[in-house]
Amino acid sequence: LVEIMIVVGIIGIMASIALPNFLKARATAEQRACIKNLRELDLTKQQWAFENRKGPTTTPSVRAIRVYFGRNRMPVCPSRGTYRLQRLDRNPTCNRASMGHTL
Repeated sequence: LVEIMIVVGIIGIMASIALPNFLKARATAEQRACIKNLRELDLTKQQWAFENRKGPTTTPSVRAIRVYFGRNRMPVCPSRGTYRLQRLDRNPTCNRASMGHTL
């Protein structure tokens, strides 16, 4: 019985060490994926503007940009954030910017 309690205690200590590292790795991966999506949105906006001869103060609609993505699907923030396209002379934004989701 004592041996089982020691093993359970060791497993608990190992879990308490590993869990924060797993959570941090997940948050970092979500942040990097969001930044990648923001870059992709910005490049797509620029391509749309070039093809449609739009000026830097124009804001593209989601409908206009959506056709540039596979299966007509917009990128989605992995942290359940939402993207805002902004004008062509500004970078797109994520409402999770406080978590480092910025371009």
